[in-house]
Amino acid sequence: MGNRKAVTYFAAVYVGLALLLTAGSAQAGLNGLPEVIVLTPGHDQTRQFYLNDEFDPHGLNNYASYVFVAIADNATSPATKCGVLTITLSTSATITFGAYIDYSLAGFSYPIGGKLAANLFYNVGFTTPQKATKAITLNSMYGFGYVAALIKDIEGVVTQPAPFSILFSLAAKK
Repeated sequence: MGNRKAVTYFAAVYVGLALLLTAGSAQAGLNGLPEVIVLTPGHDQTRQFYLNDEFDPHGLNNYASYVFVAIADNATSPATKCGVLTITLSTSATITFGAYIDYSLAGFSYPIGGKLAANLFYNVGFTTPQKATKAITLNSMYGFGYVAALIKDIEGVVTQPAPFSILFSLAAKK
């Protein structure tokens, strides 16, 4: 077995063990751990979170974090590889005229067994009414990463609690 293959298998086993050890406590983001999102090609998952407190740009209540794991669909022959993972952050908060919310997606991704992308680390920012969107090219059998949805600034009157939605959408490799 080649050295790259050995590293890939080790990384896959490591991620699998980490999922097993944290799956119970990561279900609802308990103990400050990020929630684990497991995706297969052609499937989407949406999570909701709320900004409930008085906004403090230096506070610890203005973000939600997730670990994502992309797994090839082995039900087909040959297996359907993971393609592009699109992460979209949006809000349906009630915002008065002239008010806005600044938010961003920040994190990293790593394709296991695929070509390492140039954008291993990312930080993309947006302002309402735009949705924060990041497309991550995996093109591999497996991939994993971390993403934090960070609310950076609120200007004007925004009704609290402010609802946010984050969508993970994994396409098959073309």
